Amino acid sequence: MGPGGLAGATVSARSMGALDPGFDLDKPLYTISVASEILETHPRTLMLYEDVGLVQPFRTATNRRRYSQRDIRKLQVIQHLTREKESTWRASATSFLCSRC
Repeated sequence: MGPGGLAGATVSARSMGALDPGFDLDKPLYTISVASEILETHPRTLMLYEDVGLVQPFRTATNRRRYSQRDIRKLQVIQHLTREKESTWRASATSFLCSRC
């Protein structure tokens, strides 16, 4: 990631306006590239989440995706649950395989 990218940067809820009472969580703000940087994932992953119906980003008149803060939060929960399940699965598989040794 080049200079000015968000990779490795911590983006606080306050800096994203989430604590502002007038902030609209549903306003389509982020392009797919910005959303993928915030979420530290590949843009294709976001497309796959859309394909299976986990998120429906707003589409502009030129059919470009725009993600809202609510979409970002939802995707963060999905990532957390996916990673938690993957961790549990790995622990179970390791335990099973080691019991066979």
